[in-house]
Amino acid sequence: MKNKKLKTRGFIMVEIVVALGLVALLGVCYSASVKTIDRMDRAFTNDARALQTISNTVERLAQKKRYGNDDIRKIFLDEFSKSGFTADPKITPLVKTETDGSKLALLRANGKAVIEVKILCRK
Repeated sequence: MKNKKLKTRGFIMVEIVVALGLVALLGVCYSASVKTIDRMDRAFTNDARALQTISNTVERLAQKKRYGNDDIRKIFLDEFSKSGFTADPKITPLVKTETDGSKLALLRANGKAVIEVKILCRK
């Protein structure tokens, strides 16, 4: 009779260790997913900033009757400095001057473009 009372009183040590192991495993999975979500959020934010930078550049150029490569370059770099990328050294601006216009790009650290456009000069 005494043996039955001991078994029904509580959990055995193996059950507790298994439960703690499962809780630890869930914690590790949760931590990994939070890191992934954070990394995806930063990437999305950079893409949105890049698009906004190009959009603002095009808007400012549209307000001018005439503009050349120097104007395109100055406005693009000004918009880049205002965009908040200066705090993130992983994104760099690139301006390639051509005879009829300029290619504007924002590059990731690996050299791939987040966004790239060609803007023609208006004379």
